[in-house]
Amino acid sequence: VKDMGELERTRLVSETRFMRAMYHFWLLRAYGPIPIVESTVAQNEDGSALLGRNTMEECVDWLVGELDASTPGLSDVSLPSEFGFPTKGAALAMKSRILLYSASPMYNGNNVYANWKNNDGKQLISQTYDNEKWKLAADAALDVINTGNYQLLEAEEETFEGYVENYRKISTTWNDEIIWARPSNTNWWVSGCLPGVFTGWSGRNSLTLELANAYFMADGTTAPPIDDWFDNLSFSNTVSDGTVENTFSMFVDREPRFYASVHFPNMEVGYPPASHPDALYRLGFYYTGNSGLISSGGDRNYTGLTPRKHIPLETTTYKGSDGVQPVYSPNVPYPEIRLGEIFLNYVEAMNEYAGASAQGEVLQYLNSIRNRAGLQDYTGTYTKEEMREMIRQERRVELSWEGHRFFDVRRWFIGHGAAGVFNQPVHGFDLTRGTYDMDPDFFTNTVIQNRLFRTEHYMFPIRASEVAFNTELVQAPFY
Repeated sequence: VKDMGELERTRLVSETRFMRAMYHFWLLRAYGPIPIVESTVAQNEDGSALLGRNTMEECVDWLVGELDASTPGLSDVSLPSEFGFPTKGAALAMKSRILLYSASPMYNGNNVYANWKNNDGKQLISQTYDNEKWKLAADAALDVINTGNYQLLEAEEETFEGYVENYRKISTTWNDEIIWARPSNTNWWVSGCLPGVFTGWSGRNSLTLELANAYFMADGTTAPPIDDWFDNLSFSNTVSDGTVENTFSMFVDREPRFYASVHFPNMEVGYPPASHPDALYRLGFYYTGNSGLISSGGDRNYTGLTPRKHIPLETTTYKGSDGVQPVYSPNVPYPEIRLGEIFLNYVEAMNEYAGASAQGEVLQYLNSIRNRAGLQDYTGTYTKEEMREMIRQERRVELSWEGHRFFDVRRWFIGHGAAGVFNQPVHGFDLTRGTYDMDPDFFTNTVIQNRLFRTEHYMFPIRASEVAFNTELVQAPFY
C-alpha cells in the first residue's frame, strides 16, 4: 500500500507476525510439532516443496522469535475501539504460555515419543529433560507481571456477594486483568447455559459433577470425594451464602467462585424479565422440574448442572413471539489470556524449576488468586509434589471454561492410563427421574459418559490422504 504511513505499516506488519505466530501455536498445541511456514509454498512437480515437521524445540524457538520481533511495533494498550487487537502485553503473555507448554512433561524429555522422527531421522520431541525450560517460562511470566499494566480485578466489597459478582465481572467486562480478549456476542453461550425455566431450553451446556466438586469449600479446603456426598445423602435446612433450604449438601458452603460459575439443583437465582426485575427462580433439574427434561424443549441437558460463568451480569429474559429469549450484552470479552493465568503460569514454572526453595514466592502469587476469590491463604510447608497438585487444582477452578483444561491435562501427560484424568467416566444426576426438590431418585450419582483416552490421543492425527500426498509429513504417533 503505497500511501500508508510508516507507523501504520509497522503496526500492521507487527500484528500480522503476531497472528501468524498464534495460528502456528494453535496448530502446535493440537498436532504437536508442525511445519513452520513463513511464506507461500509453491508445489514442484517432483514434490521438492513438500514440508516435513520441524522439531518441537525449533517450533518454540521460532514462535518466541516471532513474538519478540512483533512486540516493538504493537500498541502498548488497546483503545476501546480496538479491543481484540494484539498489544505488547499480549505478545509477552502468549510467550509465557508457549514456554510453559514447552517445559511441560508432554514435550520435555518424553520417552514415549522416542521413535517419533522425520524421514531423515530427526527427533521431533527432545528425549532429554531440561529443567531450564521451566526457568524460561517463569521469567516470561514475570516479564508480563513487571510491566505493571495489568492488575487482578479485586472485589469492591469483601463480602460473599462481592466476591461472586467480582468473579463474574472478570470475563464479562473489559477490565485491567484482561491482557488479550476476543470481543464476543454471547447470545448462543447464554441461551445454552441458562436453565430451562428462563429460556424454555434445557441448558444444553452441561457441567460434570467432577468439575463442580473441584471447587474448594468455603474455608479453602479441598472437597470430600464425590461418592461421600452420595453415600450420606443430605440436604441443608437453613439459608447460607449462595444456597437456600433443601440444597444438596455437596453445594453448601462452597467458595464464591463456585456460585459465580455453576447453576446447580435447587439454586435460587434470577435472570428476571424487565417486567418483573426482582424475580428469583428455584432451579428444578429433576424430571418434572421447571428446568427438567419434561418441561424443556430443544437440546437437552445431560448432568443437571450448567455453567454460569461468562453470563453477563445484566442478562435478563423477555418473552417474544418466538418464546423466551435472553437479553445479553454485545462486545463481551472472552479472555484469551489474563493476568490470573500469568500468575498461575509463574507459580507452576517456579515450583517445577526450584521446588521447595521457591515456596515463599510461589505462595505469594498463588494466595493472591485465592484471596481475590475470598479464600484464605495457604500457610503450610509443602513438598514440590504437594504444591504441584495445589497449583493444578487452582488452575482447573480459576480458569474453568476458558479453554485450558483439555490442553493442560495433555501437556501434563496425565490423561491416559488406569488413573488417567481423561480415561474415567464422568457423572451427573439422573435427569430421567425425580418429581420434587429432594427426590433421591434424581440425586443419584449417575454415569453420564464413559470416556476412553489412549496414548495416541494426545496428538491430533493428520488426515490420511494428506499424509499420503505429502510423504515428508509423518503421521502422529501410534496412528
